[in-house]
Amino acid sequence: MNINIIKIIFYLLIIGCFFIFPNSIFAATNDVVINEIAWMGTEISYNDEWIELYNNTGQDIDLTGWILKAVDETPDIILEETIAANGYFLLERTNDDSVPNIIADQIYVGTLGNTGENLELYNSENNLIDSVNSSGEWFAGDNTTKQTMERKDSLESGSVSDNWQTSQEIHGTPKAQNSSGTETTPENSEDQPEEESTSSEITIIPVNYPPVAFAGTDITALINQEIIFDGSLSSDLNNDSLSYFWNFGDGATDIEQISKHTYLYPGQYIVSLLVDDGEFSDLDIITINIYNKSIIISEFLPDPEGTDAENEWIELFNQSDQIANLSNWQLDDQDGGSSPFVFPINSLIGPNQFLILIRPITNIALNNDNDQVRLIYPDGSLATEISYLAEKKEGFSIAFDNNDYFWTKIPTPGSANIISSTDLENKNKNLSSNNPEPVIQQSQDIPDVVVNTNLNQSQSFDASNPLAEPETCLLDSCTNDVIDNYDNPENFTASLSESTKSNQKSKLILYLSIIISGSLLLSWIIIQIRKTRKI
Repeated sequence: MNINIIKIIFYLLIIGCFFIFPNSIFAATNDVVINEIAWMGTEISYNDEWIELYNNTGQDIDLTGWILKAVDETPDIILEETIAANGYFLLERTNDDSVPNIIADQIYVGTLGNTGENLELYNSENNLIDSVNSSGEWFAGDNTTKQTMERKDSLESGSVSDNWQTSQEIHGTPKAQNSSGTETTPENSEDQPEEESTSSEITIIPVNYPPVAFAGTDITALINQEIIFDGSLSSDLNNDSLSYFWNFGDGATDIEQISKHTYLYPGQYIVSLLVDDGEFSDLDIITINIYNKSIIISEFLPDPEGTDAENEWIELFNQSDQIANLSNWQLDDQDGGSSPFVFPINSLIGPNQFLILIRPITNIALNNDNDQVRLIYPDGSLATEISYLAEKKEGFSIAFDNNDYFWTKIPTPGSANIISSTDLENKNKNLSSNNPEPVIQQSQDIPDVVVNTNLNQSQSFDASNPLAEPETCLLDSCTNDVIDNYDNPENFTASLSESTKSNQKSKLILYLSIIISGSLLLSWIIIQIRKTRKI
C-alpha cells in the first residue's frame, strides 16, 4: 500500500512539472524564433540596431539562461526575463533609444555587420532552437531606406533566404506582426533586374530629421581681440538648407554661418548657435572666457646673489587704470618643473602697480641657466610664456621694456624697470609708458637669450585654435636694429656726463635752499620766544 502511494505521488510530481515548467520540458526547435532584424540601424545612428524574437507557443517561456549569439561572437547575448505566449521579445543595442516609444525587453551590446551574420538561438540546456545563417549577405532589409529584415513564416526554418522579406514600413514592425513585405532588395545585395512597378506598391515618404548644431569648442581670448565663430560643422541628415543664428552673450547677434565678434570687457560669455531647417531646429552652446590684457610678467630674477631659495622673485605689472583680479590665475615655470602657484581668491593688483611674488611663497624654483616663466589663465590656457637660455648670470634679472625682454644688471623689484645694456642711446624711446625714464648707472654686454611671448594683441582668434603660438624673439636680433641706429656713441657719453653734472648742480642748489630756509625759520622762532619772556 505504501509503495502504491509513493508511485502515485511520483507520477503526480511528474505531471505537475509539465505544468509548472512547460518551457523547460517542451521548449523545442522553432518554439521561439528570430523574427525580425534591424541590422542597418536608423537615420539617426547606425548603432540603433535591434533584434526581435517571437514565441510560437501558447505558453509563456522563461528565457533565463538562453543565448542569442553570432558565430563571430558579436553580438553574444545572455537572455533574461520571460517571453509571453504568442508574444514578442525586443532586444535593443546599447540603450533604449533604437526604437522610439517602445520599451525594450532587454538591452545588449555588440554590432551586427552590414555584410551579414550567422545568428543562433540556444536554450538554457544549450540546445539549438533557431538559427539564421545570413553570413554571406543579409537575406533582406535596406540600408538606404532603413527597412528591416522580416521573417515570413515563423514555423519554417529561419536559415532559408526565401523565408525572409524586406519590411514594408521604414524601421520595420518592432513588437508587432510583420508586414506583407516589399520587393525592395537590400543595399548590399548584388544588382538584380528591375521589375515593373505595380499600383500596389507603397510610396515611401522620407522622414525629416532635425538638424544638429555645432558651435565649436570653448574659447579663451583677450578683450578687443577678434574671434572667429564657425558653424559650418553643423549638419542635417536630410541635407536641408540651414539658417543660422548666433547669440554672442553680450547682446550682439549674427545670422552668418561663419561670424566674427570682439568683446570689449573681460568676463565669461555663453555663446549659442541655433540652426533651423525650416521645420526643426537645434541649439548648441559654448563658453567664451575673455581676460584683461593688462597683466604682464614685468621682471624676474632667476639667479640672485646669495641663496636662490630665499632671494628669487617674479614681478607682475598691471598696465591698466583699474584694479585687476588674479583669483585662480596660475604662475609656473616649464612643464615638469615646480608645481604651479595658484593665486588665492581676491588676489588683487592696483592700477599701474607691481606685484612681487617671492620663491618662499610660490615655491617656484627657476633654473639659473635655462627655464620658463609662464602666466596661466584660470581656465588653464596660456597667457604669457617667457623662455630664457643663457650662461649663469648671477645677480642679473630679465626685464620687459614694452617691446622685448632683456638681461639687466639692475634688478628693480616693485618699481620701474631699468635696462642696463650697451644700447643706451635709444632706450628712452623704447621704454614702456608705464615706466618712468631710468637713470642709467652702468652698462653690460648683451648675453644670448630666447624670449617667447604672446603679448601681441593684434592677432585674430579662431574657434578651432583659440590660442595662437607665442611669438619668438632672439634677444640679439631684437636689439641689433636699435644699436645700428647710433652713429656716435662718444657724443652720447659726453651728453650723458653733462646731464649728470647738471643734475648734481640742481641738487646742490636745492640743498642750500633748504638749509637757508631752515635757518631763517629757526631765527624767527627764537625772536618770538624772547619777546614772550620780556612781556
